[in-house]
Amino acid sequence: MKSICVLVGFLVLELTQVYGQDVTKNYCGDELCQPEKRPHIACQNNNDFVASCPRDRELVPMSTKRKNLLLMLHNRMRNKVALGKQKGYKQAKRMPILQWDDELAYLAELNVKTCKFAHDSCRNTMKYRSAGQNLAYSAHSDAHKPLAEELKKMMRAFYDEQKDANMTYIRSYHNHDKGKQIGHFTQLVSDRTTRVGCAISRYTEWNTDYNMDMKTLLLACDYSFTNIWEKHVYEEGTAGSGCKSGKHPVYKGLCNTSENVNPYENFFAWWLPQNQNRG
Repeated sequence: MKSICVLVGFLVLELTQVYGQDVTKNYCGDELCQPEKRPHIACQNNNDFVASCPRDRELVPMSTKRKNLLLMLHNRMRNKVALGKQKGYKQAKRMPILQWDDELAYLAELNVKTCKFAHDSCRNTMKYRSAGQNLAYSAHSDAHKPLAEELKKMMRAFYDEQKDANMTYIRSYHNHDKGKQIGHFTQLVSDRTTRVGCAISRYTEWNTDYNMDMKTLLLACDYSFTNIWEKHVYEEGTAGSGCKSGKHPVYKGLCNTSENVNPYENFFAWWLPQNQNRG
């Protein structure tokens, strides 16, 4: 049986937008993707798969069980790093537990309905004005590969980038000195990120590497915040010592679910309204 698991590069913001309102009423509004006015994934989107998708394309239902699996995988990885149990990484002072967000999941769904392994140019919302994104896909000749195992494999691929990162990148995010991918991992352990929403599509496509049809899974996870250029990924310190709501009862390195995190805190010394975000 042949199989492939691939990650696509992430998005980085050099500068940020103002902390937003709660509800996005107009995805075509200029204020969401300023100042470059990049097209928003949900603007004039009819919510269908794009016409170029394979005929057998389908959206994998995001059941409660799958949501819980993805949240568990995210939070286990965050907790491991926050507690200082990953070799080479300091403890995290205030890393919040990730919770599910339906709007981010909806926008991730629009991405996987393109059947293309590529970032959309903008997925911001009124509440999350600097939204991040991780993408992965796997392709198999075995159409009956267990979905849960594939999701675990994709999430491990995100996390395994830790071997190429270190605390230098955690303290001040920037491109890897040798061009290696680390941004999926840093997105996973960002202490400014509090929400995530994911979607999965499945379809058959021709694989040029193996010259055969393969069953493809495409995973998109959208996050409430993203990697910020030359800003910390997480603040180091005794695990949970900065949590104002206390530590989570299960993930003891993470803050409780009621932790209120302003991702733009301490940014205002350099933030100006005309500053831009770039993908």
